[in-house]
Amino acid sequence: MVEFELLPTTSLLAMNKFTSFIDEFMGFLNDESQNGCEVTFGLSTNNDLLERTVKCKILFTGLV
Repeated sequence: MVEFELLPTTSLLAMNKFTSFIDEFMGFLNDESQNGCEVTFGLSTNNDLLERTVKCKILFTGLV
């Protein structure tokens, strides 16, 4: 699971640009992951972030 956090005041223009980044990033993860690996993402808001900042958390499960 990949979770992205943005400020709730993020503009729609910035969100649109960020969405294309998410598409590229998730495509990279899916291409590089092993067969059968499921990669999902979520987007949430965080009031504690600095302006023009994105927080990304990558959570792994099922590691051998």
